[in-house]
Amino acid sequence: MKLNPNDQSFHYSQRQWIFPDEARAIISELQFREIPSNGSRVRFTASPVLLSGAAMLGITVLSFVLFSDHLEKMTGIIFLAMGILLILTALCCALKKDADGVRKGFGKREVFMLLFGICMIPSAFIAFSGYYGKSILLFFALVMITGGIAVIVRFVLHNAGISLLGSNATPAECIGYLRYFSKIQRALLAAPVYRYEYDGMQYEACAQDFSVNTPLTAVGDTVRLHVSREDPYQISTVSGHREQKKNFVSSLIVGLFLAALGLLILINLPRL
Repeated sequence: MKLNPNDQSFHYSQRQWIFPDEARAIISELQFREIPSNGSRVRFTASPVLLSGAAMLGITVLSFVLFSDHLEKMTGIIFLAMGILLILTALCCALKKDADGVRKGFGKREVFMLLFGICMIPSAFIAFSGYYGKSILLFFALVMITGGIAVIVRFVLHNAGISLLGSNATPAECIGYLRYFSKIQRALLAAPVYRYEYDGMQYEACAQDFSVNTPLTAVGDTVRLHVSREDPYQISTVSGHREQKKNFVSSLIVGLFLAALGLLILINLPRL
């Protein structure tokens, strides 16, 4: 991420350690600002999610009241209604525009809702056919398969991104720190900013390895970076690069296991 000292969404300084009163001052300055991945500010509202949740709750209660004696029909209605609502909610959130008129797109939350919605719809038709138990098993099998495939695809895309990083480590000097207030963690996060040379030009960027802990790298320290051949402002520290690779390999193993287990359930479903 390119360093932009004029970006008011972040607080830039050369202070590695800050006192509690300084942290509170920074938080009071930044806590009403949100940091999206593309660098533009976003005004987020959870109204589609809240409306969808309220509708799901109402449909569930109504189904219990009207079809309490027909378990298969009740399950089918709940699965079908929730599936459609989740798909519509994911689409509404993805097509929503930010303050700059840019569509939000599909993030992790939207993909999660879309996959769950798609998995619920075929389960609903199985339930309508009179197979309550099989509809539940089908839903879990589809969730495992799609979830496993999603993890595998993420691993492949991550490796494709790694391949764009230069194989040679570039020396870089720490020149300061970026800080911002995370509304999710309710804490001030910090990451070092580095100055380095690549292809004869000088760059200043942050690896976006933000943490609630005090950065271990001091101003003036030299570290080794992997620099993207496509975008020299996209960097990764050598240690962070290795840690990410370990995490994604673990995720790949989990994804393969889930997909295999879901496929096994799906194959044996007619016999159950």
